[in-house]
Amino acid sequence: MILYANLSKVIVNDIEFESEAILNLTSNTLVNGITSGNSESEINDFFLTNNFSENQMSFIKNLFEEANENNFVVSINESKK
Repeated sequence: MILYANLSKVIVNDIEFESEAILNLTSNTLVNGITSGNSESEINDFFLTNNFSENQMSFIKNLFEEANENNFVVSINESKK
């Protein structure tokens, strides 16, 4: 998978757009959602609500850290039913 987070200029039909790379992950077992831009408190509430294990929490925190360091967004949400 490639996230094009390094696009500096995006033009379609002579219209310039701002580019933001987003990795959107969904699951039908989740309640609500979070992004890598959420506060630590909001992320911890999400973990508690969804009964995440220590390994799952560590994985998501590392993924969010990577996203913040490399200028892309990770969004984790419940699936639309």
